[in-house]
Amino acid sequence: MATLEPSFSSRNGVGSNSYLGRPEDEQAFTTPVRELIVDASMRTVRFKDLHFPLKATSCRLLTLLLRHQGNVVSRTTIYEEIWGYRFDPGTKIIEVQICYLRKVLKTLQAPFEIRTLRGRGLYIQAVAPSSSPRPEK
Repeated sequence: MATLEPSFSSRNGVGSNSYLGRPEDEQAFTTPVRELIVDASMRTVRFKDLHFPLKATSCRLLTLLLRHQGNVVSRTTIYEEIWGYRFDPGTKIIEVQICYLRKVLKTLQAPFEIRTLRGRGLYIQAVAPSSSPRPEK
């Protein structure tokens, strides 16, 4: 079954709440994970020609998220695989590490975001590059 979508030029005058179409070139909105390279032995992450040193725990956490890209990684799995805990210690250690990794990805200008799915866990995904920076909160 074929569906017809108006071209971008015909959608230009439509408000953002009125129509959300598929991008003309979906490849323009996806960046392969292989461009984001984590070197566990050197504890660095590289995107294109930019390198950034990582702390050991952050390196393991980023590797875990990349290994499961496209899937939500539960907090339980993170506690078990990163810290060896089989219980929730009731601390903010995951949030602290994720905050740090988000800053690293922003510094590298990597088009990836670590997102939280409330009640389920965390995941990493490629995001569309924007021509203007997002406003700071």
